[in-house]
Amino acid sequence: MQHHRSQPVRTWFMVFVVLFGATGVRAEGTLRMAISDWPPYVETTAPNGGIAIELVRTALERIDYDIALVDEPWSRTLEGASIGVYDALATAWYSDQRGTTFLFSKPYLVNQIKFIKRKGSPFQFRTMDDLKGQVIGIVKDYAYDDRFDNARGLTRFVNNHVLENLLLMLQGQVDVTLDDEVVLQYEIAKYMANSRDQFEILSKPFATRGLCFAMNRQHPKAKEIIKAFDAEIAEMRTDGTYDRIMAKHRD
Repeated sequence: MQHHRSQPVRTWFMVFVVLFGATGVRAEGTLRMAISDWPPYVETTAPNGGIAIELVRTALERIDYDIALVDEPWSRTLEGASIGVYDALATAWYSDQRGTTFLFSKPYLVNQIKFIKRKGSPFQFRTMDDLKGQVIGIVKDYAYDDRFDNARGLTRFVNNHVLENLLLMLQGQVDVTLDDEVVLQYEIAKYMANSRDQFEILSKPFATRGLCFAMNRQHPKAKEIIKAFDAEIAEMRTDGTYDRIMAKHRD
């Protein structure tokens, strides 16, 4: 699992009201987070929240932190966490730009970022030059990879969700898009099963990204929580909790 600051102040005030009531009071040990659908890692309608959310929630509970969740588009999730409306991001890919605002945990999951195209398209990716002339569907404010995010001369078609990019690809408005391979497979299987034969995921990963938990640097306990989170994920790997969660989501 991945994200401009134009929302009116009153919008974020309403978020505070929804999360914590009109007084703005919250329990000590509760972290405010927004999540955006990115199945199977983040599933806002699932009881456990998806693979990534269950791992993050479990690790935080073991260090005595609860999480208060709000469902938001990713761009608002990132913006809210950047300005302190939310304390943390459950699922984030590191970038140098984000590193100025957030403290990142060690990766607790690994994402293989791959390009997907319409079957029969001659497109192959070897260098960034291969992307020139292609209409590339991207999700707003994702940090795919610095060489992609900072590349000039690319035609990017910005949407709020990878599914929109896949639909536009079938309609011929987008040539290629990219995301975690598991996410691409999940979205096609669940929402576009009748069209699965029209897609081809390129076998070679464009990038390998570590999925991290990130805290806003202004949070008074950011360093402490990140350190404890990393230690708890390591302990979960040792005591079998991590594998049990992963196995449950594979079933």
